[in-house]
Amino acid sequence: MTRATRYARRKLDGLYTKLVTYRESVVEGGHVDLSQHVDDIVHQTQFNFKEPLAVLQTTNPPFLFRPMSQELLEMNPTEASLQFQFFDYTPGNVETMTSRNTARTQQTCNLIHTQARDFRLQARGMSYLTYPDLFFLDDRGFDQYYPPDPILQKGCAYHFFETVSDNTVLYPHITIIRGEPKNGQEDKILYGELATLITAMRNRANQRKVQSSEERNALLSADKDPAEFPFLFPDEEHFPVLLISCVGPQHARIFYACMDERKLHIRQSRLFSFEQRSTAPVSFFGSMLLNRAVMQVSEDELAEDDEVEKGSPQTTTPP
Repeated sequence: MTRATRYARRKLDGLYTKLVTYRESVVEGGHVDLSQHVDDIVHQTQFNFKEPLAVLQTTNPPFLFRPMSQELLEMNPTEASLQFQFFDYTPGNVETMTSRNTARTQQTCNLIHTQARDFRLQARGMSYLTYPDLFFLDDRGFDQYYPPDPILQKGCAYHFFETVSDNTVLYPHITIIRGEPKNGQEDKILYGELATLITAMRNRANQRKVQSSEERNALLSADKDPAEFPFLFPDEEHFPVLLISCVGPQHARIFYACMDERKLHIRQSRLFSFEQRSTAPVSFFGSMLLNRAVMQVSEDELAEDDEVEKGSPQTTTPP
């Protein structure tokens, strides 16, 4: 285990306690004031995830996800049977304002999630991450928003994904699509978004390796101490997470978080409107959702991955 890995785990545990458990920095509207945590968190807003991949992956720290190309998305269009009725939203229009944020963020999540067809996920080496996977051993930071509202519900949608390489090596990367009924504001992060990022990274950093379902169930039922088992990712230093966050009134944005140089780095895109189905950036968000995990960034690896991306038959022919 490297020194950086040990520090990352300690830092994530500390941030979880301060920002997720105690909610000490939540301000009006459910957003989080990170100004008191500049020594621990680097929060970059208005990040352009549409930059060329060569630019994204040479930033510091590097972007460790490779979005699916628009070309491949167009080669495998979403089937008409997967389409569903989508209600446009016009601010100020009484007819479109009768539905609650919960319903609107739910349909935004569903619209983006239609891009994650099984054969597309398989081509990226991605699979759904669900309970009872030990990633969810402590899931108190998921599916939350704050402050509570008696009318609104909790986060309305969640899908988690992980990636396994061709040689069955599990990557530490986590991809999440999530809905929240709170209204998002530019350049601010909601408590539910921050809680999701920190919890996912902390859980991945502390996830244990077991040899059987019996050992897994013993951990889930607290019959065993997690310290009795080795870490699943003993030498990982970044624990990268990509979050697609659907927020009110009918918008979405992208977050990328990772540990680097003893700090938590969070990059946040602008808000994208999904108010009108005809102009919603579904393909862009689909390409971010259908990513390929990257462990290291080098010119040779980028060039090699370009060839795989262009020529992979898996991505052009559904089963």
